Amino acid sequence: MKESNIRLKVGENLKILIKESAAKTQEEFAFEFGIDIRTVGRWVNEGIGKVDLIGDIAEYFGVDIKFFFEDPEENRKKLKSENNDQS
Repeated sequence: MKESNIRLKVGENLKILIKESAAKTQEEFAFEFGIDIRTVGRWVNEGIGKVDLIGDIAEYFGVDIKFFFEDPEENRKKLKSENNDQS
């Protein structure tokens, strides 16, 4: 798989995590994570190339780093299912 495709997958999975988290918006995530909102937008749209940064974000959300490299649609379904189970 090309690096650009992997980066886009990481960005899409970050978008999913933000939406399904308590933050709910990129702006809230940016504030809580301590970064600029434009940086979050860039990560979501262009992906993240630094594995250590992906690890920090995974830790923040309480997910395994592998989450970011898995199929976004499967991750979306998994998170929605987990959220419904917690309700």
